Amino acid sequence: MKNKITSTSKKKEVLFVDPYLTGQRTQTAEEVLQLLNQYKTTYLQEIKEGATMDEVIKAISTNRAKEILLTKYAKDTIKLQESFTHLNEADALEMLSKTSTAIVEKLVNISTNVIQKLQGTGIQIEHFALNEDFVMNSKVDGRIKNMSAIYCANAKQKDLRNLAIKISELIQGAMQTGLLHHNRLGTIAENIIDINTGKIKHQYIMRQV
Repeated sequence: MKNKITSTSKKKEVLFVDPYLTGQRTQTAEEVLQLLNQYKTTYLQEIKEGATMDEVIKAISTNRAKEILLTKYAKDTIKLQESFTHLNEADALEMLSKTSTAIVEKLVNISTNVIQKLQGTGIQIEHFALNEDFVMNSKVDGRIKNMSAIYCANAKQKDLRNLAIKISELIQGAMQTGLLHHNRLGTIAENIIDINTGKIKHQYIMRQV
């Protein structure tokens, strides 16, 4: 049944998933997704053509300008040092990287933004990865729901939740068939039963044709 809420762990059971928190975290995830794809496109075009998803994720996670430059100029640095033996790696890299400062700053800024947005969400960069793409997927959606869930604090809350689910399923099922209505233009649940006592309102039922 679609309204049934199942346990997410052996110790905790979900009371409900807060729609406001879900919406806020979904919006954050979508913003992060846009940034990740922007980073990946720039990285493949400007730093390393053909880089794997693992390499892109590592670059975002470590977020170090020097490592980005080393990746871009790995071969050129070696060649420059071979031609000018007095140069160490740092000097050679500095000479080569002057034209790439803006690109590296852009990538570092994107990474920093991604890392900040994901703090406290329970979502990690790799959760967006599916094959060789960054996309919204079940791993992201699942973590959003888990982080937006309010859990039963005791057995009474669990029992009341289960009772509420059963009542809700009965009412929603009757509304789907047209037997009950969501407002007083038709028959509502309060017309046929006293919600506080559970007593059936026979007189109302007898008047229906």
